[in-house]
Amino acid sequence: MDRVQEFCLIIFFCLLPFVLFLFKPGLIGIDSYAYLNVVCNNLSVPESTGFLASFLFEGLSCNVFLIKVSLFFLFLANTLIIALFGELFHKKGWITGLMVFLSSVWINWSILFEDDQLAYPFLFFGLFLFWKGELEFKDKFKLLGLFSVLFAGLIWKGSIYFLIGLFPLMPFVVLIALPFVLLNFTGFIQKITPDLSLTNVETIPFIVLPSIAFLLMGLKRISFHKKFLIQTIYFFVLACLNANFGIFVVPFLAVGLMLLYYESNQKQQMFFKVLLVAMVLGVSFTVLTQMPNQDTWSVLEEGHKLSLENNKPLFVDWTFRHYADFKGIEFIQIVDYHNEKGYVVHWKKLDCKVLIQKKNLGLYEC
Repeated sequence: MDRVQEFCLIIFFCLLPFVLFLFKPGLIGIDSYAYLNVVCNNLSVPESTGFLASFLFEGLSCNVFLIKVSLFFLFLANTLIIALFGELFHKKGWITGLMVFLSSVWINWSILFEDDQLAYPFLFFGLFLFWKGELEFKDKFKLLGLFSVLFAGLIWKGSIYFLIGLFPLMPFVVLIALPFVLLNFTGFIQKITPDLSLTNVETIPFIVLPSIAFLLMGLKRISFHKKFLIQTIYFFVLACLNANFGIFVVPFLAVGLMLLYYESNQKQQMFFKVLLVAMVLGVSFTVLTQMPNQDTWSVLEEGHKLSLENNKPLFVDWTFRHYADFKGIEFIQIVDYHNEKGYVVHWKKLDCKVLIQKKNLGLYEC
């Protein structure tokens, strides 16, 4: 297979989820709407947003279609970079850019409209340069990689965890990261502290494992390089502590799986191919059902309508607050239900009169 064919195959795999994403009205995810509200409703940028990302979000035009197209090109750039990353470890390692699709994280994290997604290409390009420098014994590539990762830090503050993960290749990065960690030490620790109450999905311990389950087969081959193994362990532990960082470990596991693929017999390789196609199709179609969906909007709009008609307050659980803001709905945000009187939109089943009950949320009169 020549370069053009490899490139076209990667584009095809990237297009599958995004074609369906284009047909789905609106965006996906709670925080995506926090940033869409910045773009479309002139609301304030979330405090945790990086400097450059804040500047960009405030300057974007309110065009959801163009936002989706932009996310596609960021996704394609990430995948192509990982294909190049794989070629550092095998002459036909470009299929690493396909192996990443065996993790639902690779697609699901890439269709979100947040500051994270703007930083990913710079983080992965930095990773590629670091390993190019390591394997070719050229420090200039490592320095370029460092600049790429530091630039990503201006976009997304979560890049600090990625920077620390480069320590096996350049121990000095720990000293660079230290001042930024100390500036917000509490926030840094909170991000990687397991939430045993199970209220914050991202920090539920090990919740990322089902999303990277197939890639875990690659663990069998990651011990080929001591520093590669250390990095993989670091990013794997990080992913288990906070699913938001799950995408960091995907390239490493994908390289291991790529090496395992080329060591497999023809029947085993066919199994990988069938699994890959099934995974991409399966995850791509879930894009159509992810929240917010029609149920989300119908419940919120009905609650708003009843609130206005009957002059009663509308209470909305905080997980739906950005959706309500996007629709211009007046509401009172609640973290949990505490006997508020009025109409309540909540994901829990409440001991109140049920007006609408959907799979992931309900409208109640309390």
